[in-house]
Amino acid sequence: VSTQSTGDSFFFLLKLKNMSAAAKTSTEFEEDLLALIHSLSTPFELEPNEKTNYFNYCVSKDCFESLKQLLKIIRKDDKDKRIVYCKLLKWEIIQNDLVPILCIYRKKQKLILITLK
Repeated sequence: VSTQSTGDSFFFLLKLKNMSAAAKTSTEFEEDLLALIHSLSTPFELEPNEKTNYFNYCVSKDCFESLKQLLKIIRKDDKDKRIVYCKLLKWEIIQNDLVPILCIYRKKQKLILITLK
């Protein structure tokens, strides 16, 4: 699934908000969850920063709302199967998205607090 533009992310947020994992097929749910994850950042060329040698990470304008929706989805996740949680770990969301948000945007308190949750 390719990265969705930030304009499309609200469509996926509403779809995920109104439907549970059980109500959708696993493929549909996985695609929508992946689209939500892609809405955290804006697409750009990955080149290391010359000063720090770390890759740049740029949050999208929908990042805060996407993190809030992701938190709601995680809270509604099946406590026994933990489908969403397992998908997020498999896709390495913590190291690829959440840690860069914490490191790069550390002065934006609201974004940091929702990321830590």
